[in-house]
Amino acid sequence: MKSVLYTMMLAAFLNPFASSSLTMSFPDMMQEFGATTNDMAWVVEAFLLCCTVAVIPAGKVADMYGKRKLFYIGSVVFTVISVCMCFVGSVEMLMFYRALQGIALGIVYTTSMSILTLSVPVERRGYAFGMIGGMVYLGLSLGPALGGLLNYYYGWRSIFVFTALLGIVANGMAFCSLQQEWVHAPDSRVSFSSLMLYAFGISAVMIGITEWVRFWWSAYAIVAGIVALGILGYTEWHSKDPLIPVRMFASNLGFYHV
Repeated sequence: MKSVLYTMMLAAFLNPFASSSLTMSFPDMMQEFGATTNDMAWVVEAFLLCCTVAVIPAGKVADMYGKRKLFYIGSVVFTVISVCMCFVGSVEMLMFYRALQGIALGIVYTTSMSILTLSVPVERRGYAFGMIGGMVYLGLSLGPALGGLLNYYYGWRSIFVFTALLGIVANGMAFCSLQQEWVHAPDSRVSFSSLMLYAFGISAVMIGITEWVRFWWSAYAIVAGIVALGILGYTEWHSKDPLIPVRMFASNLGFYHV
């Protein structure tokens, strides 16, 4: 149990650290790429948006094909992308790789929480999730400080070298500690229409809010996103194999059974 906990603690550290560690490096990136503050905002937004969109579909796919397998995929992709980001030559490529990084860490996040819940005895889950929470806030607080330190002495690309090394360690720990595969719904399927509604709804709302000041169509994007999420909620309520089990929100009894 301890080896699994330590692995998931490192995974919990990666997401907030990767999200916050670049903030002190934006001036140097802007100077190198000739980028604007809006470009840098999209470097952040691409990561957060793709991470958010990936979480729920990743959970569904993990139930179908195995949580350990999806965790491996997410952590390996994150590590490879971190290496690739050391060689980016434009702000557009930086945005693209940050989006892929966000997807990878969304997969890691959702599978790590599931694996931890299934691996830790009920009486120890409070302790385990407390440790995970501590690592999340440690990543958030250390990100700007350590990222700024690395940027000052070695340049902003060194941040991705560091995250790649963390990814390698996380992969090694996962391969050593995760000996069981968890497949809960092998006959389930992901509805393409539900996936598209979910991705479009979340993306439209977040982009509309982000670009509220700059573009006239932002309000329409938010409305379109809310409508798409409303349609998604209706279809998922009547689906026998939903992407999002919205019925569990109907009552506290539903949460109890989950």
